[in-house]
Amino acid sequence: MGESRGAAPPEGARVRRMAEPDVEEVARLMDGVDLVFPGADDFAFSIMVFRQARLRRIPALLVFPSGTW
Repeated sequence: MGESRGAAPPEGARVRRMAEPDVEEVARLMDGVDLVFPGADDFAFSIMVFRQARLRRIPALLVFPSGTW
């Protein structure tokens, strides 16, 4: 994943960058969360995150056009 050029995350937000998407690592990052909101500008990655949340019965919100253009 490249450098972020967007705004800085809100104070107190936990942000972690991964060199390559790994399904198991994404799943581990979901431990203890109440809601998953895949906001990556990569449609395929967002779908993978959304599916992993659903498999774990974690509410998830997938918004379009994130990564679809």
